[in-house]
Amino acid sequence: MEFQFPAAFLLLILAPLLWVHPKSGESRFKFILPAKLPLSARARWRGPVLNTLKLLTLLCLTTALARPQKQAGFIENESTGKDIILTLDLSGSMKALDFFIGQERVRRVDALKVKSKEFVDHRLGDRIGLVVFAERALLLCPLTLDGSTVKNFIETLHVGIAGQGTAIGDALARSLKLAKNIDQPKSTVIVLVTDGKSNAGAVLPSEASDLAAKLGIKIHVVGIGGVEPAPLEVETPFGKRVVLQEMEYDEKTLREIAEKTGGQYFNAKDTDALSTIYEAIDRLESRRDQGLGLAIYQELYLRFALAALCTLTLEGLLLSTVFRRLP
Repeated sequence: MEFQFPAAFLLLILAPLLWVHPKSGESRFKFILPAKLPLSARARWRGPVLNTLKLLTLLCLTTALARPQKQAGFIENESTGKDIILTLDLSGSMKALDFFIGQERVRRVDALKVKSKEFVDHRLGDRIGLVVFAERALLLCPLTLDGSTVKNFIETLHVGIAGQGTAIGDALARSLKLAKNIDQPKSTVIVLVTDGKSNAGAVLPSEASDLAAKLGIKIHVVGIGGVEPAPLEVETPFGKRVVLQEMEYDEKTLREIAEKTGGQYFNAKDTDALSTIYEAIDRLESRRDQGLGLAIYQELYLRFALAALCTLTLEGLLLSTVFRRLP
């Protein structure tokens, strides 16, 4: 058994204050009795019994306050020691309806959300962070081992929360700033997913990739779609319509970002390809060299609190019956 707050046992120094003198139950009226008249059994036992109950109550309460625990199990988990920053494009072109999930046509951003959450599920032991961008770059989730939290953030993503442009340089700069704040930035991998051409922001993609290379941070680049026209839902005077629209896609720059930093460039034309690419990145970053252990403890304080209540109740019952004071 272990105690979370052992200092609580200092309360036991109050024990002498609870002491009941054996004669404390004598009548307040004085009678002329023989000098050596023996005490009754009730009078003899009153002090010891009440003292014992008081001490037991104090001991149980003190033990409960010390928060006793016992180890109920142990979970072992592997850690890769890596920090992965997902840097996802939420520009207007991510609304293009050229991806499918099953038989249903979906927007690029919807397919990206599904596959990104699957990727997070496969990265047990990694710290995952989330940066999104369009016209500006936003840090949505700092690096964390809690994959559920990252997936919850991914689920809330939608086009428009960061504007409509494509600021790839700013997005990488924001991701690098997050990486620089950790102890070992070289253990960081950035996964940049975009479907466009940088046309906004204050930082050029080449400047950001130069800085990443200097810091030893690898950037894997996933390009979605291409320059081919893609179906896009637009507003017209007659309501929403799906039209084919030309897409901007700067493959040259995306390749340079990956090559300059030692990462890989991929191109996903559909949902299956995106899934395969995430699996490839998962294999590329599969080093496992650390162990994580999580001990599971069972709380025991409630048992002692209930025991204290029982002894306190018993003391009250005895005081009102067997050891009741005479007037």
